[in-house]
Amino acid sequence: MEGLSIYCAGERRWLRRPMREELAGALSLSYRDADETIELTNTDGRLRWLENGQAVEARPGRDRWEAFWSEVDALDVWSWCRWYSPIQMSTDQPGWRLLMTHDDRLVSARGYGAFPPDGLDDPAALTGLVTAIRKLIEAN
Repeated sequence: MEGLSIYCAGERRWLRRPMREELAGALSLSYRDADETIELTNTDGRLRWLENGQAVEARPGRDRWEAFWSEVDALDVWSWCRWYSPIQMSTDQPGWRLLMTHDDRLVSARGYGAFPPDGLDDPAALTGLVTAIRKLIEAN
């Protein structure tokens, strides 16, 4: 069977379908807290970004995608683990999920009140990814 096997903190992930090299890859992100809602989907290289009720569609060019994937690499998104949860749960914490593939890499991560890379309540890495996505879709 062709596919991709990835390890994250001792946890094996298996993508059962062959990976195809695509510039856009697969990209899906959602984030919700009391003040903000973000949804991003990618269909055939066309991004649909919904932020607090405002929708934007974009079809970034090659240069923008290459810059985006460089930023993803710099943020080390590919090493994010599958699940982040806080030490103490409450009902007012932000929830998020990410699914992303590119070339032969895959990350499927989510969290509730906790963020990569260390599972604490500092969303800096996720905020960095959101900033990279905003650059990817701007001026289209």
